[in-house]
Parts: sequence; C-alpha cells; structure tokens
Amino acid sequence: MFPTTIWTNIRQAGAMDEQAMDTFARQYRPAVLSYIVQRGYERTLAEDLCQEVFVRLLKSDLLTRADPDRGRFRTLVRTVAMRTATDHLRKKREKLSEAVMETAAAADDSAFDQNWALHLVERAMARMREEGSPYFDVLSEHLTGQRPDRNRLWHARKRLAAYVRNEIALTCSSEAEFEQELEYLGPFLQRDSQVAGRRQS
Repeated sequence: MFPTTIWTNIRQAGAMDEQAMDTFARQYRPAVLSYIVQRGYERTLAEDLCQEVFVRLLKSDLLTRADPDRGRFRTLVRTVAMRTATDHLRKKREKLSEAVMETAAAADDSAFDQNWALHLVERAMARMREEGSPYFDVLSEHLTGQRPDRNRLWHARKRLAAYVRNEIALTCSSEAEFEQELEYLGPFLQRDSQVAGRRQS
C-alpha cells in the first residue's frame, strides 16, 4: 500500500533522471502553481516562479538527501515554494502592484497544504473518470445541482474517499505517516471535495 518507490523516484529526480523528473513535476507542479497564483501573481509570472521552484529543487541536493524519517516531503516542497515567492517579492517589491503585495503578505502557511489537498481530490476524481467509474457521473450530477439517488450518492462519496486515501498513500512510506497525513489533511479535504468536483465536471 505504501510504495517506497515514491522516495526512490524523488532521489532519482535529484540525480537528473529524466523520467523521474517528469513524474516528480507532474505530481507536485499543480499544487505549487496554484499556491503561487493565490499569492496574487498573474499567470505568466506564476508559471515562471513555479519553474524556479523546481529548478531550485533539482539543482540543489535536496532531492538526493530526501529522507522519509525527516518528515513529509510535501513540507520541503512547500518551504521552497514559499521562499521562491518571498525572494521574488523582496527583489521586485518596487515593481509589484500594491494589490499583489497585500495578497502575498496575507497568504498563510496553510495555503500550500490546502492546494495540495485540492490537487489530491482532483487526482482522485480524474482517476474515477479514467477508470469509467459510474460513481463519477453520480458525483458530477450532484455537483451540478442535480439530485441523484441518495443511496448512490452515499456510495459515490465513499468511493471518492477511497480514491483520495489511495492518492495520499502513494505519497507516504508507512502506515503511521499515512494516518498522520490523513488526519492533517482531513479539514482541507472536506472543504476541497466540492471544488474539485466542479473542476472535473
């Protein structure tokens, strides 16, 4: 259930293995980009800063030294993303609009984790759609204002929760880490399920 290959992939990405770097970027890029956009940066600049986050991660030895015993890897990515955005804000302060500066200053540390949780739910919904799950249609109907059968909706929600748990497990290396991650992300996941469903529908 808990693939040690997640950490193997991270270290291989740090060693500049192209396939591993691609997998690493696909898994973490959406959350990083959303986090930067929410800090008030326009899309093109946000894309550049997101790229800078991964350049910093790949050019340093952070990935090759990544160790599950030192904590969640998500926390490391969040820290690099926050520092990248903050460094840019500091260097370009005089060129940024007041609105951008205020939005960036108001962003709290949980913003990245909220985007990560949303990304996990979106991946779960996408997986349901790709696998042709009938429950995807039930959730889509519900999120567009239709009223599916309550029993089917209950089962659909249960199924979505199972997919989300699987997505979380793919980023963990042990049952203990999985339980901690599930407990921490729980409040974010409750808020984000409906948003993700609307994006996928």
